[in-house]
Amino acid sequence: MHIIWTVIWSFLIGLMIAYVIPSMTGGHFELELGLILGAIFSVFIILISSLMPEGEKEDPLH
Repeated sequence: MHIIWTVIWSFLIGLMIAYVIPSMTGGHFELELGLILGAIFSVFIILISSLMPEGEKEDPLH
């Protein structure tokens, strides 16, 4: 389930970056750039999270 949310948020952030940065510089919105950024963010975050160690599980009673 966390992968689905990662992909959704990555695409939203990629689209936001593709909208905000050109708006500040006087450019125009390009959907393809936002989708490419979202795909790159998704792959990068999923790759990083799969390489990180799990860590110790804590006992909820302590």
